[in-house]
Amino acid sequence: MELNNRLLNFINDMLTTEHETVSVAENITSGLLQFSFSQMRNASTIFKGGFTYANNGVHAPEIFNEQPDITGDSSDMPIAERMALNISRIFRSDWGIGVHGNLISDGLKTIHAHYCLSYRNEVVLSKTLELHPKTSAMSAQMYFTEFILGCLNCELKKLLVLK
Repeated sequence: MELNNRLLNFINDMLTTEHETVSVAENITSGLLQFSFSQMRNASTIFKGGFTYANNGVHAPEIFNEQPDITGDSSDMPIAERMALNISRIFRSDWGIGVHGNLISDGLKTIHAHYCLSYRNEVVLSKTLELHPKTSAMSAQMYFTEFILGCLNCELKKLLVLK
């Protein structure tokens, strides 16, 4: 298992230069995103923290569940979006990453990850990534981790262009 150091260095440099921070809520990647951020040179200033939970076939922890709004209606916001927005609020970070999904295939379903990137309390990217059902769990976790880091890389480049 090896991380893409070039990608990690770019993310580190961009977050450091822009004086921005990130936090992560994950289950399907089992802490690999948090591990990746902790390996960056300036981890203590750019990585605010994270939360990893095991799915175990039950719902996400209460902090990521749908919350009724003032009128009592529940949000229809996907869980990855709630995770990204809530984790950045909890850790007071600029960027939030939320990812959850399924690593176990019953032979018919694909292995998938729902992921979301939020920036300053706004969802900037929310998608689903699917892999072949015979993909090993470790390969899927590494792929999802690197793919999501690549998405963050792209969003950071967009931010740089807009400034």
